[in-house]
Amino acid sequence: MLAWSRYPDATSEFPRLDKVNPTPLLYRSGSRLAGAYFSDSGCLLTATLNEDLGPCIIYTAIVASNVGGPDNIAVSNARWDDLIQFPVSVYRMAQDLGLPYETVRRYAAKLLARGLIERSSEGLIARHEGLSEPAIAGMLTEFSGMTVKMHSSLQAMGANLTTQGKIASPAHERRISAMSIHYFLKGVKIATETLRVDPVPAMIHFTIHRANLAHLDPLPGSEVLDSAHVHLDAARKPVSVFAVARNLNLPYETARRHVSRLSKLDLVRRQGEEGFIVPSDLLKTEPFVNCVKDTIQATYDFMEAAFSPRLH
Repeated sequence: MLAWSRYPDATSEFPRLDKVNPTPLLYRSGSRLAGAYFSDSGCLLTATLNEDLGPCIIYTAIVASNVGGPDNIAVSNARWDDLIQFPVSVYRMAQDLGLPYETVRRYAAKLLARGLIERSSEGLIARHEGLSEPAIAGMLTEFSGMTVKMHSSLQAMGANLTTQGKIASPAHERRISAMSIHYFLKGVKIATETLRVDPVPAMIHFTIHRANLAHLDPLPGSEVLDSAHVHLDAARKPVSVFAVARNLNLPYETARRHVSRLSKLDLVRRQGEEGFIVPSDLLKTEPFVNCVKDTIQATYDFMEAAFSPRLH
């Protein structure tokens, strides 16, 4: 079992499974499912908080830091006023998310002005009253529902999960919601480290990749990391900047600027007049193969931790 510091970071790890290679370990199809989870999480956050994606990610990271790691979530009584324990500084947030200090400070100021967070002598904390608002409470319930659905989808794909993907009690549902936020941030962190970009363009990359493959079934054999099982560019459906902006509730100009930067980095490419794709040759490179492995490991660990009997 991992030991957690008093001030856990926003992307605390779930305890790793003893068997790093469960059978079958669903690689590309499973990571595609995880990418959809991360993209849907971004949409849910922006729609609920009525904010741009940047401040929304900061808000979730503050909540994640406030509730601590999985061990703390498991032993709490799962009321939000009990879960919120650990204030976090702007400096620590910037370190955890790999963002410039000034960017995090600016986003935090927006959240403070909205009354979603407050400042204590030790740092920033999510307001208990805000977490109890119907819209945010509904969002947290939606996170737990998405997690149950993912567990079911992985099992349908053949994942040999040892847990049952069922919510045992209202307290368990709140614990799953708290863990879901950690998992979302873990996915964003894996993507930012792979792409070497900030969280917002990483989320845009998720969204483009998902849209490219939405009309395609996973190729046979995608439970293994074989480059032959990556859909070719010609099969990928391009997506427009407008569609990306609408999907993530981003201002068009913000989406255009980030897509332009991703294109300059050759992380996405324009395909005709229809829009952009994530190129297949990029997905065959070592950093992206490792990204898939890390995402699947994080997903399996999350599924086992979220539905562990000790959380019921």
